[in-house]
Amino acid sequence: MKKIIIKSIQSVILLLCWLTVSPLFVYLAGRWNLIGKKSRIFLLLISPLMLLILLIGVIFIGDAVLEYQRIQRFADNDALERITGAPFPKLKVVEFKEGKVSFNGDFTDNWVVKMKDGAGESLFLYLDSVANKKGTNWFKDDEKYFYNRIWGNGYPAPNGEDDEEDRFLHISLKKDCNTIIIQSGMW
Repeated sequence: MKKIIIKSIQSVILLLCWLTVSPLFVYLAGRWNLIGKKSRIFLLLISPLMLLILLIGVIFIGDAVLEYQRIQRFADNDALERITGAPFPKLKVVEFKEGKVSFNGDFTDNWVVKMKDGAGESLFLYLDSVANKKGTNWFKDDEKYFYNRIWGNGYPAPNGEDDEEDRFLHISLKKDCNTIIIQSGMW
């Protein structure tokens, strides 16, 4: 949904920018004596170039915003706490690998995230209390914890997520380690 909104904003900005250098603008400015004849001719000559520059700029800025949002999605412990219910300490993204988007829009992104304050004791107390219980989506195998959840397409979304997006989230972490491995994307 965010991607559609950003692409729509890109289109509106592009349209508004193009209208200011379009032949229609030049014609109306000349008719209403807003600018002189030499200025109108100059604007007519540069309008295709300006349109191309604006198009490229808007596309790159919008794509950069979308990429930044994908990278920073789990850099904040609030997003993980909201989705999983676990009290994560402050986090820092160490590595991000953007997944390729398939023809139908599916992708899988991978993060390696470090807990800044080390492995939080409250986190593992919580995980020990909810692991392997029905409905928590947390599982424990020896000293390794896993969170697996999908939503969309009939599955309910966690707090703050969109029911219309078909998403998944896989988290794995060890009790002795302050590194979290996260996979998330569209399915």
